[in-house]
Amino acid sequence: MKTIKALTIAALIAIPGTLSAQSMAEGYDMLTAALAREFNRLDIEVSGMDRLTLSQISIIRSILASDETASQQKGRIEAIIANN
Repeated sequence: MKTIKALTIAALIAIPGTLSAQSMAEGYDMLTAALAREFNRLDIEVSGMDRLTLSQISIIRSILASDETASQQKGRIEAIIANN
């Protein structure tokens, strides 16, 4: 009986983990697609985007949401990419 209970608990834990990982992957894909559109808008080369960390992407999203001019945003983002 303990084995069945343990297997049931393991199965229930595995399902949300799988769904969560899939949701995270989809969320990351959506985030990077939105970022690529912004890079195109600012005329920033998107080829370096795949080397960005999640932390750097978060910082870049903050820059894009700021009140800075497009030129200022572009300069700050290119600096992040150059230092990667």
